[in-house]
Amino acid sequence: MTDLSLLQDFVAETVEHLEEMEGNLLQLETDPGNRDTLNDIFRSIHTIKGASEYLGMERIAELSHKLENLLDLMRHNAQTASGEVIDLLMAARDRIGILTADLHQTQAEQADIDDLLVRIQALDHETAPPPDE
Repeated sequence: MTDLSLLQDFVAETVEHLEEMEGNLLQLETDPGNRDTLNDIFRSIHTIKGASEYLGMERIAELSHKLENLLDLMRHNAQTASGEVIDLLMAARDRIGILTADLHQTQAEQADIDDLLVRIQALDHETAPPPDE
């Protein structure tokens, strides 16, 4: 069981990162090529991932890890900031918010993430290089 004060700190910090991320995603939607905004989103997810891994929050850690990989592809121009990708990032951000609320209320992650992992995996397959022949 995670120390309650650490959990409360995690929830508060994650809420702040999610609020910042929402504004940055809206900005990225209007300016998809903005590298600074993309880097800010990446940093928020990276921070959430690290803290959730440390505290053993498996669902948040797994989802944020997959998002971090997707954002890294975007940072290296292997994936575009299309409407589909931004919608997925926003949905994932919302789900992390739900999981964080679960933690605040019950000290356990309850919301499912499988649907988002499938969507991220589908994007990974679209951006994967063709196999060598």
